[in-house]
Amino acid sequence: MNRNEERGDYPEVTPTAMSNFVCNRCGKPFQNPDDLARHQKFESGASRDVRIPGNKTA
Repeated sequence: MNRNEERGDYPEVTPTAMSNFVCNRCGKPFQNPDDLARHQKFESGASRDVRIPGNKTA
């Protein structure tokens, strides 16, 4: 195969592909819905009840 040839056996991802998953609170773009869901859970404060190991103030 010639290295100068373009491969056509996979879909090309456009630079705007990330705009499909955007946080409605801060507008941050994400590559997939799982990352967006994790971010939104963090933004809503749902992860604040996680205890830090070694922290004795609770």
